[in-house]
Amino acid sequence: MRYAHKTYELIIEILALFSVAIQAKLKALENKQEENIVKYINVIMGPTFSGKNTYLMKKLCDIPQSHLVIAHTTRPPRKDEIDCFDYYFENKYCDFDTNICIRSYMSAFNTRWIYWLNKNDIIDNRVNFAILDYAGFDELYNLYKDDKNTDVIGLYLNTPLPIIKDRIKNSRRRDENLKETFRRLDDDCQKFKNIQNDDRVIMIDKY
Repeated sequence: MRYAHKTYELIIEILALFSVAIQAKLKALENKQEENIVKYINVIMGPTFSGKNTYLMKKLCDIPQSHLVIAHTTRPPRKDEIDCFDYYFENKYCDFDTNICIRSYMSAFNTRWIYWLNKNDIIDNRVNFAILDYAGFDELYNLYKDDKNTDVIGLYLNTPLPIIKDRIKNSRRRDENLKETFRRLDDDCQKFKNIQNDDRVIMIDKY
């Protein structure tokens, strides 16, 4: 019986050591996986009608590992817009901890519209693309600036203003309201006026 008891104690010790070793290996594997997690976030910016959606679609087609981070908005959809593709169209704004880059605009119709991103929509180890204004890019950049595994790059479509105005006048967008469009353009021009001096942003001159 004495030998059997000692054998039992020895087995218990071996199992305990084995458990510690397994836990250490799992922890090392978990840390290794965390080291391999990388976020690439490309933020496309530009005034209204500068060509952001066209540029975005081209990048999504050209880059196999690309992912579109779709914004949420309380703005009503235009007739040619598709829910869960152009935006997530929401009936109202719900304040969640994962909401980032929250922006509120007063439209030409005296209606307040809210736009935001959900942080969980940004996918690890993919080339993420999102369309934001300058303040939204700045917020996103500062959110991840201390994260060594995340790169946030701004891409600004520096489309000449005469070309933009010509596009607006010849637009085939359904339900396009020129008063609201030119309000957005004036607002965008003010917000982006100093962006060319920002070394975090790449200028896209021909688009």
